[in-house]
Amino acid sequence: DLAWLGRETTITRDADVHALVFPDYATSLSEPRLVAALAPVWVRVQQERDAAHARLSAILGSARFQRRLAAWERFVERPAPRASRQQHGPTPLRAVAAKAIRKAARRVRRAGSRIDAESQPEAYHELRKDCKKLRYLIDAFKEVVPIKGLGKAIRRLKALQDVLGEYQDLDVHRDVLMALYENTARDGQLGPDTHAAMQQLLAELSARSAAARACFADGFTAFLAVRFERAVRAVAR
Repeated sequence: DLAWLGRETTITRDADVHALVFPDYATSLSEPRLVAALAPVWVRVQQERDAAHARLSAILGSARFQRRLAAWERFVERPAPRASRQQHGPTPLRAVAAKAIRKAARRVRRAGSRIDAESQPEAYHELRKDCKKLRYLIDAFKEVVPIKGLGKAIRRLKALQDVLGEYQDLDVHRDVLMALYENTARDGQLGPDTHAAMQQLLAELSARSAAARACFADGFTAFLAVRFERAVRAVAR
């Protein structure tokens, strides 16, 4: 249920971020007249955001969401059983948490190590999700699992997440702008200045995307250098 809600809210999140950063993208253009020529595209960006908000509002007001929310509330309010029937119920929390964190860290290492100059954007996006899951586990259990050097590991993981997040946003926004570009042209609203502005804007996003991608190797290497998996393994013994 939470995964479903996460997928639905991502659409609105991406539309919000795009609307927030679009003015910054526009100011990167070389001439004021080109910035002004982006007005038809800016209107569409706002329309996309408004449509995403309306869609999410409808989902949050739907019977499906209300049923799932009520089920979640019942689950978290229900007293814990005296004896767990779960597979790892009798296992101490510290051992279970350490194992989960170590597994997530191994997944990040393996996924990141497979990325090279030829990797598609999807590989970076999947790694970003793996990093988020690792951060969630660390944040949830850092008081239970005393990992040596955890502060440095978190800082470097966060820096890596920032690089991956910027790259993903730029990749998504470039695709969105290309679609808006094509729709604006189809509607006959693409004059010479708007055409030139969009060409320049797409080139700017491609350059920023390449710069973010170039930062990945250093960020990933820095995270591996803290030997996080080894630190977690020492706790799990």
